[in-house]
Amino acid sequence: MLRMVMEGRYQFGSPEWDDRSDTVKDLISRLLHVDPAGRLTAEQALRHPFFERCEGSQPWSLSPRQRFRVAVWTVLAAGRVAVSSHRARPLTRSALVRDPYALRPVRRLIDSCAFRLYGHWVKKGEQQNRAALFQHRPPGPFPSMGPEEEGDSAAIPEEEALLVLG
Repeated sequence: MLRMVMEGRYQFGSPEWDDRSDTVKDLISRLLHVDPAGRLTAEQALRHPFFERCEGSQPWSLSPRQRFRVAVWTVLAAGRVAVSSHRARPLTRSALVRDPYALRPVRRLIDSCAFRLYGHWVKKGEQQNRAALFQHRPPGPFPSMGPEEEGDSAAIPEEEALLVLG
C-alpha cells in the first residue's frame, strides 16, 4: 500500500471512504501528489476549502454555570492524565515469570508468603535452633543409653528425647 501511494496509484473506492466528503478526498490527493512541485505546501493546504468550513461557525456563548462545568471537567481530566502517567503499567505473566523480584510489591508478596510458610523455622531465641530440623540424631548434650547409665536418674529415656526433638 505504501508503494502504491508513493507511485501515486491509490484510490478512494474502498468502503472506508464512502462516507467522506469530496473536499477531504481532494485535499488528500493534492497532498499525496507524486511531483513535489505540484504538491500542496502547508500554507496552501491550510487555505484549502476543507479548512474554510470551520471559520463560519458561531463562537460559543456559554452561561457562567456552563463555563464553570467545563472548567471542572477540564481540571478532572488533567488530574486523571497526570495520575495515569504515574500509575504502574499492567504486569504480564511473561515478565513476572522472567524476573519476579524486579517489582517491589511482587517481591514483598513473595517474601510475606514465604515467611508465613517457613516462619516457624526462623530462630527466635537461643532455645530454638533451625539446625535441629536437619539433624538425624540428637546433638551431644543428650546422654546415650548405655548399660552403665541405666541406674543413673540424670539420664533421659529415649522416648523423652524423641519427644523433645519432635
